[in-house]
Amino acid sequence: VQTPLTVWRPVVPEAASVSGETKGAVRHGIEPLAGLRRDFGGLEVSLTSTALAGVEDGMDQLIHYPYGCLEQTASRLLPLIMAQVMGNRFSLKLPGNMHKRIRDGLGRMLSMQRYDGGFGYWPKSTRSWVWTTAYALVVMHRAKRAEKATGVTVSRRAIKRALTFLKRRAGQPALLGAYWWSYETFLLYARALHGVDVHERAVELHEQREHQPLFARAMLLSTLARGKRTAKVRRAIGELVTELNDSLKIDGTTAHAEEGLHAGYQIMMHSDDRTTAMVLLALLHARPKHPLVTKLLKWFLVGRKQARFRNTQEAAWALMAFWDFAEIREKQVPDFEAGLWLGNTRVIKARFRGRSVKPVLRRVPMAELMRVAGTAAKALTVAKRGRGTLYYVARLRYARQQLPAKARDHGFAVRKKIVVLDRAGRPLKSGRAPRLGDTVLVTLRVKTTEARRYV
Repeated sequence: VQTPLTVWRPVVPEAASVSGETKGAVRHGIEPLAGLRRDFGGLEVSLTSTALAGVEDGMDQLIHYPYGCLEQTASRLLPLIMAQVMGNRFSLKLPGNMHKRIRDGLGRMLSMQRYDGGFGYWPKSTRSWVWTTAYALVVMHRAKRAEKATGVTVSRRAIKRALTFLKRRAGQPALLGAYWWSYETFLLYARALHGVDVHERAVELHEQREHQPLFARAMLLSTLARGKRTAKVRRAIGELVTELNDSLKIDGTTAHAEEGLHAGYQIMMHSDDRTTAMVLLALLHARPKHPLVTKLLKWFLVGRKQARFRNTQEAAWALMAFWDFAEIREKQVPDFEAGLWLGNTRVIKARFRGRSVKPVLRRVPMAELMRVAGTAAKALTVAKRGRGTLYYVARLRYARQQLPAKARDHGFAVRKKIVVLDRAGRPLKSGRAPRLGDTVLVTLRVKTTEARRYV
């Protein structure tokens, strides 16, 4: 019997990537390809005409969510409304009878409004809650914005009654409980969406923000960004933008929030990904051209198939941020030709006409890359010609011909210890090297200095 065995040469894979957006052209310097293996890796490129590639996954997850308290009913409404408004924009595949789905969802949500104007968690709830009422107003604001597209009218009377309920609780920490500051920032945000002037109270809360959660400060920034831009408001906006910016963790092409709040905040459905979405939403309205806006967006869209939203709150706030990003940052209908060059040689060409969330993906194997571009150092240029914005990610995967002689640090420290055991399972005192037939104990220690995903 003959069995062929493939013998692989040892390889230490490495990668370098660049990403960004351009309305014209951008150039990146790269290392020479000389000294790299021709049989491993290559250039992987993703080009899109929108930063929202992958948005349909989150919409689908919410639309088919099976449960139905007020928060879940309201959250399920958002992708239905968004799909109706933006479905043609991105050629999304929509479920049937959208008009009826939206009308029924809105009707079920309004069935949870009580006699005092507030909302309970279920149709037969005996108590109104500030959080659910504020969230219902947030969703009704989105539904009202989309009335022309959906054909479903939102009850102005229901909105007015809910606003009255919240007004009676504004500025009264004793009624809101231990987390009153976070509750009131959300309460003010919901009222501001419907045109209520709350900027004076918002400025007061800004002065009391020390040690308060990042998600609540993001809500406060969103509120201030929608109101009168007085001198005090402008100062507060500037300080909050700086604080949010300094609180984010940036990792390559993405940025996200990590709060580390205690479990008590789960009553407000807190999570780090929801905070990230709230920060994105706030920056979009306060500083639309902030350099971290696209990185925050990519946090949700890169690898989404492997990391679905964990709950309806994360998905809902992320979708609201996507919706506003499309309206604020991507007003133009794309119509352009794009390309990627190594030196003077174009290795990728793409054409974008109209709106689409589908990226153009290309891969150039290392051997082909070396044949086309050579092995000398070349500039990598990404450029477009036409109307719209080009979003790109270019990743070079490679392995060097010479294996590294020293340990390398890329964020993880890995140590392996091998101990030879005697027949009783105890470590040999001599500490000799293992031999054929020995029983050995292997201890592997992996150390990282920060939270990691997809390990």
